[in-house]
Amino acid sequence: MNEPAKSITLRCDQCGSPLAAVAEKVACGACGHWQSLDPAQLALLRQYQRDVRQLNQSATADVSAISRLEILHGGRGPKSRNLFLILLVSTSVPVVVGMGIILVGIVAGVPNDTLKAIGSTVISLGSYVGIGIFFIWYFSGERKKVNLPSATQAAICPSCGAPTAFMPGEVLTSCQYCGTSALAGTLLRRAGVEESEHVARLARLARYRAERSMATQYIGIAHSSTAMLPWVLGLSFGMPIIGCAGWATWSTVEGTDPAPMGVLVGLWLFAIGGMVGGVVFLARSSNYRNRWHLVQEELASALNGVSVRGSEAATKWLDTFWACPFPAQNLFVCPLGSSTLALHHGFPVLLLLNPVRPDESTSGNTEAVLAAKFPNCSDDSELPGTPALTALREWLGSAGFTLKSFGGGLHATAATTTLKALRANPEEATVLLQVVDQLAEFAGGAGAQPAAPMASQLN
Repeated sequence: MNEPAKSITLRCDQCGSPLAAVAEKVACGACGHWQSLDPAQLALLRQYQRDVRQLNQSATADVSAISRLEILHGGRGPKSRNLFLILLVSTSVPVVVGMGIILVGIVAGVPNDTLKAIGSTVISLGSYVGIGIFFIWYFSGERKKVNLPSATQAAICPSCGAPTAFMPGEVLTSCQYCGTSALAGTLLRRAGVEESEHVARLARLARYRAERSMATQYIGIAHSSTAMLPWVLGLSFGMPIIGCAGWATWSTVEGTDPAPMGVLVGLWLFAIGGMVGGVVFLARSSNYRNRWHLVQEELASALNGVSVRGSEAATKWLDTFWACPFPAQNLFVCPLGSSTLALHHGFPVLLLLNPVRPDESTSGNTEAVLAAKFPNCSDDSELPGTPALTALREWLGSAGFTLKSFGGGLHATAATTTLKALRANPEEATVLLQVVDQLAEFAGGAGAQPAAPMASQLN
């Protein structure tokens, strides 16, 4: 508030002494007179206390959720690029040392039983010690502490005019100069609710950012596992099969351990078929990936935006413009995944393209997000139903999309059947251009303003 608000005097009707409590009936501490407060005013005060309490509880719950996420990644987590290298080194060094001891013992002529005992002890105990050292390092990182801002509402004593203050949710205070009991008036209560809403919003945004940050940190794992899967399968199964086929052929040629001709032919056919199949799979995957990249570039060009592979840019966009709920798992992308960032009719727009089938590490999704500030509606609350909103939902439904509408923007997600069609024909993703047009047209018609960039205000 720009100017201190005036509070309301709470005095005894009999002797004029200040009353020290807010209840249906209050006993005067000076004369003992029981005084009844106005029921309507008492109801407003109690409603104000409940509103502020609920907002404070919501903010506290969000901060607790952030703390749990911090504990989960130990203050370091996957954001450390050397995480897996450190784990590998901490567990493999004892193995190398144990093998070295065994080799040295063999050269020195140490009995085999003694070597086995010493080597196995060093390897097993050393591995456990290495894992313990890794987790000590992992959980020793500095964790982010989130502190909720606090503020007071400046007020004026109704008796002497001296400055006084109310905490959000506080309905009664005592003037430090004249001792008058002052009640929070309408303006003070309104300011208290607004301040509590501001703090709750900051805490909610901080939780959203923490969830997205955690998801983004694990994206590299999902990406790597998906990209390396063909090579892992090839090395795990292809090389042993080729080795078996080669060994059986050599043994048959040498005559030391001849194998049946059917076994030889089957092994080689299996090995050659696997190699050919692997080459065909990689070629088709490359062609499919190129088709998606062309579609992504086409979307970015049509919207005068940029196409960025991976999820970091999308996460940064959400942290900057999106104050509404967003499924963090949708940020997990496969090697095909990318995001398009643009401004459409002045509204910040994000397109997420991740057409893969959902599995344990990735979540297939294709969606359009438009950040806008709708009038008379909080960021994370659902927009009230209107004929225009109903028409938008029907149009998106006919195009194969579902809609979530918030006071802070619009979020259209491709339905399961649409995702299947996109996987078969990536070029159909250009329907997102029409989706964005419809979202922007609705937002402009509803009097929404483009979302302004947000800054992280909790530390």
